Amino acid sequence: MKRILLAITLLVVVAPKVGLAEVNIGELVVVSGEMENTILLASETKDDFSVETRFQPKMKFQKGKVGLVLEGDFRADQFSNGSVNRLNDQEERWAIGLGEVYADYTPVEWSSFRVGRQIFDWSVTDTVSPSDLLTPFDLTRPIDRERIAVPAISVKLGEDSKFLEAVAISKVTPSRLPQGNWDLFADLPANVSVAEQESASRAQLAVRGKYLIGDWDMGLVLYDGVGFSPNARIESSPFGARLVPFYDEVQAGVASVAKEFFGSIVRAELGFFDHEVGDDFWSYVVSVDREFSDLFRDTDHLYVLIQYSDQVVANHGEKPEGWVDFRRIFDNSVTLKSTYDFDDTDTWSLSAEWAHAIDDSAGYGEVSLLWKNHHWEIVSMEIETGINIFYGSRRTFWGGYNNNNYQIGRASCRERV
Repeated sequence: MKRILLAITLLVVVAPKVGLAEVNIGELVVVSGEMENTILLASETKDDFSVETRFQPKMKFQKGKVGLVLEGDFRADQFSNGSVNRLNDQEERWAIGLGEVYADYTPVEWSSFRVGRQIFDWSVTDTVSPSDLLTPFDLTRPIDRERIAVPAISVKLGEDSKFLEAVAISKVTPSRLPQGNWDLFADLPANVSVAEQESASRAQLAVRGKYLIGDWDMGLVLYDGVGFSPNARIESSPFGARLVPFYDEVQAGVASVAKEFFGSIVRAELGFFDHEVGDDFWSYVVSVDREFSDLFRDTDHLYVLIQYSDQVVANHGEKPEGWVDFRRIFDNSVTLKSTYDFDDTDTWSLSAEWAHAIDDSAGYGEVSLLWKNHHWEIVSMEIETGINIFYGSRRTFWGGYNNNNYQIGRASCRERV
Protein backbone atom coordinates (compact mmCIF):
# COMPACT_ATOMS: atom_id res chain seq x y z
CA MET A 1 0.00 0.00 0.00
CA LYS A 2 1.37 3.36 -1.01
CA ARG A 3 1.92 5.94 1.61
CA ILE A 4 2.39 9.61 0.77
CA LEU A 5 5.43 11.10 2.43
CA LEU A 6 6.13 14.78 2.76
CA ALA A 7 9.49 16.26 3.68
CA ILE A 8 9.63 20.04 3.96
CA THR A 9 12.94 21.81 3.54
CA LEU A 10 13.42 25.24 5.01
CA LEU A 11 16.31 27.30 3.68
CA VAL A 12 17.02 29.81 6.43
CA VAL A 13 19.84 32.29 6.13
CA VAL A 14 21.94 33.04 9.17
CA ALA A 15 24.82 34.76 7.41
CA PRO A 16 24.99 36.84 4.25
CA LYS A 17 26.80 35.77 1.13
CA VAL A 18 29.82 38.00 0.97
CA GLY A 19 32.06 38.26 -2.06
CA LEU A 20 35.29 40.08 -2.71
CA ALA A 21 36.47 41.09 -6.16
CA GLU A 22 39.34 39.29 -7.88
CA VAL A 23 42.79 40.31 -6.68
CA ASN A 24 45.56 40.69 -9.27
CA ILE A 25 49.05 39.90 -8.03
CA GLY A 26 51.32 41.53 -10.55
CA GLU A 27 50.44 40.94 -14.19
CA LEU A 28 50.47 37.15 -14.12
CA VAL A 29 48.43 35.89 -11.14
CA VAL A 30 44.73 36.33 -10.32
CA VAL A 31 43.43 35.11 -6.96
CA SER A 32 39.72 34.57 -6.29
CA GLY A 33 37.54 32.35 -4.14
CA GLU A 34 34.12 31.48 -2.78
CA MET A 35 32.95 30.87 0.77
CA GLU A 36 29.59 29.30 1.48
CA ASN A 37 27.81 28.49 4.74
CA THR A 38 24.77 26.23 4.68
CA ILE A 39 22.23 25.48 7.40
CA LEU A 40 19.90 22.50 7.04
CA LEU A 41 16.70 22.27 9.04
CA ALA A 42 14.78 18.98 8.88
CA SER A 43 11.10 18.54 9.64
CA GLU A 44 10.93 14.76 10.04
CA THR A 45 14.39 13.51 10.99
CA LYS A 46 16.27 12.87 14.19
CA ASP A 47 19.00 15.34 13.26
CA ASP A 48 16.92 18.44 12.67
CA PHE A 49 19.80 20.91 12.48
CA SER A 50 23.16 20.80 10.69
CA VAL A 51 25.69 23.25 9.30
CA GLU A 52 28.07 23.09 6.35
CA THR A 53 30.94 25.52 5.78
CA ARG A 54 32.90 25.51 2.55
CA PHE A 55 35.76 27.60 1.17
CA GLN A 56 37.04 27.31 -2.40
CA PRO A 57 40.10 29.47 -3.08
CA LYS A 58 41.26 29.68 -6.68
CA MET A 59 44.44 30.94 -8.31
CA LYS A 60 45.01 31.51 -12.02
CA PHE A 61 48.46 31.97 -13.51
CA GLN A 62 48.85 33.10 -17.12
CA LYS A 63 51.99 33.89 -19.07
CA GLY A 64 51.67 34.06 -22.79
CA LYS A 65 50.23 30.80 -24.12
CA VAL A 66 50.66 28.86 -20.87
CA GLY A 67 48.21 28.90 -17.97
CA LEU A 68 47.85 27.19 -14.60
CA VAL A 69 44.69 26.83 -12.46
CA LEU A 70 44.75 25.76 -8.79
CA GLU A 71 41.49 25.36 -6.88
CA GLY A 72 41.19 24.19 -3.29
CA ASP A 73 38.09 22.80 -1.60
CA PHE A 74 37.88 23.03 2.20
CA ARG A 75 34.70 22.04 3.97
CA ALA A 76 33.30 21.01 7.31
CA ASP A 77 29.97 19.19 7.41
CA GLN A 78 28.34 16.00 8.64
CA PHE A 79 28.12 14.46 5.16
CA SER A 80 31.84 13.82 4.71
CA ASN A 81 31.29 10.13 3.92
CA GLY A 82 28.00 10.28 1.94
CA SER A 83 26.37 6.89 2.46
CA VAL A 84 23.28 5.07 1.30
CA ASN A 85 21.77 2.96 4.06
CA ARG A 86 24.25 0.08 4.47
CA LEU A 87 26.49 1.27 1.62
CA ASN A 88 29.50 3.46 2.37
CA ASP A 89 31.36 5.39 -0.30
CA GLN A 90 34.83 4.23 -1.20
CA GLU A 91 36.04 7.83 -1.33
CA GLU A 92 35.02 10.24 1.39
CA ARG A 93 34.13 13.83 0.69
CA TRP A 94 37.36 15.06 2.22
CA ALA A 95 37.34 18.05 4.54
CA ILE A 96 40.48 19.23 2.74
CA GLY A 97 40.51 18.54 -0.98
CA LEU A 98 41.13 19.84 -4.46
CA GLY A 99 38.87 21.15 -7.17
CA GLU A 100 40.27 21.75 -10.64
CA VAL A 101 44.07 21.71 -10.89
CA TYR A 102 45.40 21.79 -14.44
CA ALA A 103 47.94 23.27 -16.83
CA ASP A 104 46.68 24.86 -20.03
CA TYR A 105 48.48 25.52 -23.30
CA THR A 106 46.90 27.60 -26.10
CA PRO A 107 49.22 27.75 -29.12
CA VAL A 108 46.61 29.54 -31.27
CA GLU A 109 43.15 30.98 -30.59
CA TRP A 110 41.31 27.95 -31.97
CA SER A 111 43.13 25.25 -29.99
CA SER A 112 43.81 24.37 -26.36
CA PHE A 113 45.48 21.53 -24.46
CA ARG A 114 44.87 20.77 -20.77
CA VAL A 115 46.44 18.28 -18.37
CA GLY A 116 45.33 17.71 -14.76
CA ARG A 117 42.16 17.56 -12.64
CA GLN A 118 39.28 18.91 -14.75
CA ILE A 119 35.49 19.21 -14.67
CA PHE A 120 33.58 18.59 -17.90
CA ASP A 121 30.07 19.99 -18.32
CA TRP A 122 28.76 18.62 -21.61
CA SER A 123 25.08 19.07 -20.78
CA VAL A 124 22.66 20.35 -23.42
CA THR A 125 19.32 20.05 -21.63
CA ASP A 126 18.63 20.93 -17.98
CA THR A 127 19.05 18.79 -14.81
CA VAL A 128 19.21 15.50 -16.74
CA SER A 129 21.30 15.41 -19.93
CA PRO A 130 22.41 12.20 -21.70
CA SER A 131 25.42 14.08 -23.15
CA ASP A 132 26.68 14.89 -19.65
CA LEU A 133 28.22 11.46 -19.07
CA LEU A 134 31.92 12.17 -18.58
CA THR A 135 32.20 13.61 -15.07
CA PRO A 136 31.10 11.80 -11.87
CA PHE A 137 28.78 13.61 -9.47
CA ASP A 138 28.60 14.43 -5.80
CA LEU A 139 25.02 13.29 -5.13
CA THR A 140 25.11 13.91 -1.38
CA ARG A 141 22.07 16.09 -1.97
CA PRO A 142 20.61 14.73 -5.24
CA ILE A 143 18.74 17.86 -6.31
CA ASP A 144 21.93 19.91 -5.84
CA ARG A 145 24.20 17.52 -7.73
CA GLU A 146 27.75 18.77 -8.21
CA ARG A 147 30.40 17.58 -10.67
CA ILE A 148 33.67 16.07 -9.39
CA ALA A 149 37.01 16.84 -11.02
CA VAL A 150 38.80 13.92 -12.71
CA PRO A 151 42.44 13.43 -13.82
CA ALA A 152 42.39 13.94 -17.58
CA ILE A 153 44.07 15.11 -20.74
CA SER A 154 41.85 17.17 -23.04
CA VAL A 155 42.32 18.69 -26.48
CA LYS A 156 39.90 21.16 -28.06
CA LEU A 157 40.12 22.39 -31.64
CA GLY A 158 37.82 25.04 -33.10
CA GLU A 159 35.66 27.90 -31.90
CA ASP A 160 32.37 28.20 -30.00
CA SER A 161 30.18 27.64 -33.07
CA LYS A 162 32.08 24.56 -34.30
CA PHE A 163 34.67 22.50 -32.48
CA LEU A 164 36.00 19.02 -31.79
CA GLU A 165 37.04 17.98 -28.28
CA ALA A 166 38.75 14.77 -27.16
CA VAL A 167 39.25 13.66 -23.54
CA ALA A 168 41.21 10.81 -21.97
CA ILE A 169 40.64 10.08 -18.26
CA SER A 170 43.30 7.98 -16.59
CA LYS A 171 41.23 6.29 -13.87
CA VAL A 172 37.70 5.82 -12.57
CA THR A 173 36.61 8.40 -10.00
CA PRO A 174 33.49 7.13 -8.18
CA SER A 175 30.45 9.33 -7.66
CA ARG A 176 29.48 10.16 -4.09
CA LEU A 177 26.10 8.65 -3.43
CA PRO A 178 23.25 10.31 -1.52
CA GLN A 179 23.68 10.75 2.21
CA GLY A 180 21.45 9.02 4.71
CA ASN A 181 18.96 6.18 4.91
CA TRP A 182 17.30 5.04 1.70
CA ASP A 183 15.13 2.08 0.85
CA LEU A 184 17.57 0.77 -1.78
CA PHE A 185 17.94 -2.54 0.03
CA ALA A 186 14.35 -3.09 1.12
CA ASP A 187 14.03 -6.15 -1.15
CA LEU A 188 17.25 -7.81 0.02
CA PRO A 189 17.07 -10.75 2.45
CA ALA A 190 18.21 -9.89 5.95
CA ASN A 191 21.25 -12.20 5.68
CA VAL A 192 22.70 -10.32 2.68
CA SER A 193 25.55 -8.00 3.67
CA VAL A 194 26.66 -4.97 1.66
CA ALA A 195 30.29 -4.67 0.60
CA GLU A 196 32.21 -1.51 -0.24
CA GLN A 197 32.12 -0.25 -3.80
CA GLU A 198 34.46 -2.25 -6.03
CA SER A 199 37.32 -0.16 -7.37
CA ALA A 200 37.88 0.17 -11.13
CA SER A 201 41.06 1.21 -12.92
CA ARG A 202 39.72 1.44 -16.46
CA ALA A 203 40.64 4.42 -18.63
CA GLN A 204 37.80 6.42 -20.17
CA LEU A 205 37.77 8.02 -23.62
CA ALA A 206 35.33 10.54 -25.06
CA VAL A 207 34.95 12.72 -28.14
CA ARG A 208 32.54 15.63 -28.51
CA GLY A 209 31.74 17.56 -31.66
CA LYS A 210 29.60 20.62 -32.22
CA TYR A 211 28.60 22.31 -35.46
CA LEU A 212 26.31 25.26 -36.09
CA ILE A 213 24.36 24.86 -39.35
CA GLY A 214 22.42 28.07 -39.85
CA ASP A 215 20.32 28.34 -36.67
CA TRP A 216 20.62 24.63 -35.89
CA ASP A 217 23.09 23.84 -33.11
CA MET A 218 24.08 20.19 -33.65
CA GLY A 219 26.13 18.05 -31.27
CA LEU A 220 27.50 14.51 -31.01
CA VAL A 221 29.18 12.68 -28.11
CA LEU A 222 30.92 9.28 -28.25
CA TYR A 223 32.05 7.64 -25.02
CA ASP A 224 33.87 4.46 -23.93
CA GLY A 225 34.26 4.03 -20.18
CA VAL A 226 32.03 3.44 -17.14
CA GLY A 227 28.75 4.94 -15.99
CA PHE A 228 28.92 7.47 -13.16
CA SER A 229 26.23 5.53 -11.24
CA PRO A 230 27.29 2.11 -9.87
CA ASN A 231 25.55 -1.16 -10.63
CA ALA A 232 25.62 -4.05 -8.14
CA ARG A 233 25.70 -7.85 -8.02
CA ILE A 234 25.03 -10.44 -5.31
CA GLU A 235 27.90 -12.85 -4.61
CA SER A 236 28.03 -15.99 -2.49
CA SER A 237 30.69 -16.43 0.19
CA PRO A 238 31.39 -18.85 3.06
CA PHE A 239 29.82 -16.27 5.37
CA GLY A 240 26.66 -15.79 3.33
CA ALA A 241 25.60 -13.67 0.37
CA ARG A 242 26.81 -10.12 -0.09
CA LEU A 243 25.89 -7.27 -2.40
CA VAL A 244 28.89 -5.75 -4.23
CA PRO A 245 28.47 -2.34 -5.95
CA PHE A 246 30.69 -1.88 -9.03
CA TYR A 247 31.09 0.47 -12.00
CA ASP A 248 29.77 -1.13 -15.17
CA GLU A 249 31.55 -0.62 -18.49
CA VAL A 250 29.52 1.27 -21.07
CA GLN A 251 29.81 2.50 -24.64
CA ALA A 252 27.50 5.39 -25.47
CA GLY A 253 26.60 7.70 -28.30
CA VAL A 254 24.47 10.83 -27.88
CA ALA A 255 23.16 13.26 -30.49
CA SER A 256 21.75 16.67 -29.61
CA VAL A 257 20.14 19.63 -31.34
CA ALA A 258 19.03 23.11 -30.28
CA LYS A 259 17.04 25.62 -32.31
CA GLU A 260 15.09 28.82 -31.70
CA PHE A 261 11.41 28.78 -32.72
CA PHE A 262 9.21 31.86 -32.31
CA GLY A 263 11.33 33.25 -29.48
CA SER A 264 11.66 29.94 -27.60
CA ILE A 265 14.69 27.63 -27.52
CA VAL A 266 13.90 23.98 -28.23
CA ARG A 267 16.55 21.44 -27.17
CA ALA A 268 16.58 17.68 -27.67
CA GLU A 269 18.95 14.81 -26.91
CA LEU A 270 18.89 11.14 -27.85
CA GLY A 271 21.48 8.67 -26.60
CA PHE A 272 22.09 4.93 -26.52
CA PHE A 273 23.94 3.29 -23.60
CA ASP A 274 25.35 -0.21 -24.17
CA HIS A 275 26.46 -1.83 -20.88
CA GLU A 276 28.55 -4.91 -20.27
CA VAL A 277 26.31 -6.12 -17.41
CA GLY A 278 23.41 -3.74 -16.80
CA ASP A 279 20.49 -2.64 -18.96
CA ASP A 280 21.10 -1.33 -22.46
CA PHE A 281 18.79 1.64 -22.93
CA TRP A 282 17.87 4.64 -25.02
CA SER A 283 17.67 7.95 -23.17
CA TYR A 284 15.94 11.03 -24.56
CA VAL A 285 15.12 14.53 -23.35
CA VAL A 286 13.11 17.35 -24.94
CA SER A 287 12.91 20.84 -23.45
CA VAL A 288 11.55 24.28 -24.32
CA ASP A 289 12.70 27.44 -22.55
CA ARG A 290 11.91 31.10 -23.08
CA GLU A 291 12.70 34.51 -21.60
CA PHE A 292 10.19 37.34 -21.14
CA SER A 293 10.86 40.99 -20.28
CA ASP A 294 8.80 43.90 -18.95
CA LEU A 295 5.90 41.66 -17.87
CA PHE A 296 4.70 43.21 -14.62
CA ARG A 297 7.02 46.19 -14.29
CA ASP A 298 9.70 47.93 -16.27
CA THR A 299 12.97 45.97 -16.64
CA ASP A 300 11.69 42.80 -14.94
CA HIS A 301 12.64 39.44 -16.44
CA LEU A 302 11.09 35.95 -16.41
CA TYR A 303 12.73 32.69 -17.49
CA VAL A 304 10.56 29.57 -17.97
CA LEU A 305 11.54 26.00 -18.85
CA ILE A 306 9.50 22.83 -19.37
CA GLN A 307 11.21 19.50 -19.99
CA TYR A 308 10.30 15.85 -20.50
CA SER A 309 12.77 12.97 -20.07
CA ASP A 310 12.48 9.21 -20.37
CA GLN A 311 14.40 6.01 -21.10
CA VAL A 312 13.51 2.94 -23.16
CA VAL A 313 15.21 -0.34 -22.23
CA ALA A 314 16.48 -2.17 -25.32
CA ASN A 315 17.96 -5.14 -23.48
CA HIS A 316 17.48 -6.05 -19.82
CA GLY A 317 20.74 -6.75 -18.05
CA GLU A 318 21.57 -7.84 -14.54
CA LYS A 319 21.07 -5.85 -11.33
CA PRO A 320 19.53 -6.55 -7.89
CA GLU A 321 15.81 -5.96 -7.49
CA GLY A 322 15.18 -2.36 -6.45
CA TRP A 323 18.70 -1.12 -7.18
CA VAL A 324 18.70 2.54 -8.28
CA ASP A 325 20.57 3.82 -11.33
CA PHE A 326 21.05 7.50 -10.51
CA ARG A 327 21.29 8.32 -14.22
CA ARG A 328 17.66 7.22 -14.61
CA ILE A 329 15.84 8.77 -11.66
CA PHE A 330 14.02 11.07 -14.10
CA ASP A 331 12.44 8.26 -16.14
CA ASN A 332 9.09 9.38 -17.64
CA SER A 333 9.39 12.68 -15.77
CA VAL A 334 8.32 16.27 -16.31
CA THR A 335 10.44 19.13 -15.00
CA LEU A 336 9.32 22.76 -14.74
CA LYS A 337 11.61 25.66 -13.83
CA SER A 338 11.19 29.41 -13.64
CA THR A 339 13.18 32.40 -12.40
CA TYR A 340 11.76 35.88 -12.01
CA ASP A 341 14.10 38.90 -11.68
CA PHE A 342 12.25 41.87 -10.25
CA ASP A 343 14.31 44.39 -12.25
CA ASP A 344 17.53 44.75 -14.24
CA THR A 345 19.64 45.52 -11.15
CA ASP A 346 19.97 41.76 -10.53
CA THR A 347 19.14 42.30 -6.85
CA TRP A 348 15.99 40.24 -6.15
CA SER A 349 15.03 36.99 -7.87
CA LEU A 350 12.38 34.35 -7.18
CA SER A 351 12.97 30.78 -8.43
CA ALA A 352 10.75 27.71 -8.56
CA GLU A 353 11.39 24.13 -9.67
CA TRP A 354 9.15 21.06 -9.81
CA ALA A 355 10.01 17.57 -11.04
CA HIS A 356 7.41 14.79 -11.21
CA ALA A 357 7.96 11.11 -12.04
CA ILE A 358 4.72 10.12 -13.76
CA ASP A 359 4.94 6.34 -13.23
CA ASP A 360 5.78 6.65 -9.52
CA SER A 361 3.59 9.68 -8.73
CA ALA A 362 6.59 11.04 -6.84
CA GLY A 363 8.91 14.01 -7.09
CA TYR A 364 10.01 17.23 -5.47
CA GLY A 365 9.32 20.95 -5.55
CA GLU A 366 11.53 23.87 -4.61
CA VAL A 367 10.91 27.60 -4.20
CA SER A 368 13.61 30.10 -3.22
CA LEU A 369 14.06 33.84 -2.89
CA LEU A 370 17.50 35.32 -3.51
CA TRP A 371 18.85 38.77 -2.70
CA LYS A 372 22.13 39.83 -4.28
CA ASN A 373 24.35 42.87 -3.95
CA HIS A 374 27.13 42.92 -6.54
CA HIS A 375 27.42 46.70 -6.72
CA TRP A 376 30.05 47.27 -4.06
CA GLU A 377 33.51 47.84 -5.42
CA ILE A 378 35.20 45.03 -3.48
CA VAL A 379 32.53 43.06 -1.63
CA SER A 380 29.46 41.29 -3.01
CA MET A 381 26.73 39.70 -0.93
CA GLU A 382 23.95 37.13 -1.41
CA ILE A 383 21.18 35.97 0.91
CA GLU A 384 18.82 33.10 0.04
CA THR A 385 15.81 31.49 1.68
CA GLY A 386 13.38 28.89 0.41
CA ILE A 387 11.49 25.65 0.83
CA ASN A 388 11.80 22.11 -0.64
CA ILE A 389 9.01 19.52 -0.69
CA PHE A 390 9.52 15.81 -1.44
CA TYR A 391 6.61 13.43 -1.94
CA GLY A 392 5.79 9.90 -3.03
CA SER A 393 5.57 6.33 -1.74
CA ARG A 394 8.48 5.02 0.32
CA ARG A 395 9.14 2.51 -2.48
CA THR A 396 9.84 5.33 -4.93
CA PHE A 397 13.14 7.17 -5.27
CA TRP A 398 11.88 10.60 -4.21
CA GLY A 399 9.52 9.25 -1.57
CA GLY A 400 12.38 7.32 0.02
CA TYR A 401 14.29 10.59 0.29
CA ASN A 402 12.22 11.42 3.36
CA ASN A 403 14.19 8.82 5.33
CA ASN A 404 17.42 10.79 5.12
CA ASN A 405 18.95 12.17 8.27
CA TYR A 406 20.29 15.39 6.83
CA GLN A 407 17.90 17.57 4.86
CA ILE A 408 16.48 20.20 4.73
CA GLY A 409 17.17 23.84 4.75
CA ARG A 410 20.04 25.88 3.49
CA ALA A 411 21.63 29.19 4.21
CA SER A 412 24.84 30.17 2.51
CA CYS A 413 27.52 32.76 2.64
CA ARG A 414 29.82 33.14 -0.32
CA GLU A 415 32.97 35.14 -0.74
CA ARG A 416 35.03 35.90 -3.78
CA VAL A 417 38.52 36.86 -2.74
